[in-house]
Amino acid sequence: MTTESIAPSRRRESIDRVVCTHLHVDHVGWNTMLRDGKWVATFPRATYLIGGTEWDFFSRTEDAFLKDPIDDSVRPVIAEGRAELVDDRHHVQAGGEVAGDDEAQRIALA
Repeated sequence: MTTESIAPSRRRESIDRVVCTHLHVDHVGWNTMLRDGKWVATFPRATYLIGGTEWDFFSRTEDAFLKDPIDDSVRPVIAEGRAELVDDRHHVQAGGEVAGDDEAQRIALA
């Protein structure tokens, strides 16, 4: 899978928001990409919305299975200033090239 298959009609630079519904490895792996030996945001102009409760838990865990994906897929986004920690009840208005394009959609972090 490539970043082009995530949003085939858009360039990575055109994505302005990434919603991390939760911080499991299978949901954060595309947050970053390895460039010149350093993990950097896959979508360099996006704000990554991250649930505060999720971050509180995963940022402190010592379990390598949980910690390693956070270290390479979430911490770099936060270090770049690309993340916004939000309340778990936060809702996002979605639109654009998604199903139901002509109607506002709401995405909850929970």
